[in-house]
Order: sequence, then structure tokens, then C-alpha cells
Amino acid sequence: MLACLHAGAHGYIPTSLDPPAFAEAVAAVCAGRVYVPASLSALPAPAPGGQGRPRRHSRDAGLKARQADVLGHLRAGRSTRDIAMSLHLAENTVKVHIHTIFRKLGVSRRAEVIDLP
Repeated sequence: MLACLHAGAHGYIPTSLDPPAFAEAVAAVCAGRVYVPASLSALPAPAPGGQGRPRRHSRDAGLKARQADVLGHLRAGRSTRDIAMSLHLAENTVKVHIHTIFRKLGVSRRAEVIDLP
């Protein structure tokens, strides 16, 4: 499921969702938001070092527009909750964006993101 999200999927909707939650998930994806179940945030973090990928400057990391928005908030030192509220996203969606940003930039901690040129 993470591979699909990293490849640009706008959501992952498990078949185990109850009908109201399923409808909410479909509506979120149709509205252009990213939907991920809360259980996704419980997945283990990637290995330190960004899976052996070299660290890249943020301008050539290939970030999508929303990821760049999240990156700006990360660099300002804002919490996941604050970023979610500011961008009108679910916290789990912000977590997925942060995970993708870390992978694309080749970092494993927020402090490394702030220190990038």
C-alpha cells in the first residue's frame, strides 16, 4: 500500500471499512484529498538513511505541490497536527506526505529536513 501511495495514488481504501467510513473515504479521494486509514500510521518507519538513497536538495527531489506545502511547514518547525489543521488535511495524510518527503530527500528526521540547503 505504501508503494502505491509513493507512486502517486490518492488513497488506500481497505475493504474492511464499514459503509459510512467507506463513503467518507471515497468522498475524500473524489474531492482531491489523500485518504489513508488510521492503521497506516502504525506501520514501521523506514530504515535510517532513506533506504540507501542519496540526500538530494529539495528543489530537485521531485516533490508534488502538496508535498512542497508540507515541506514548508516542516522547515518552519510545525507539528504534524498544526500542519494538518493549516492545510485542512487529516493527520494521517500529513504523516504519509512526511514519509514521502523524507524518502525523496533521503533523510530520516525532521531536523535533517530543516538543515537542508
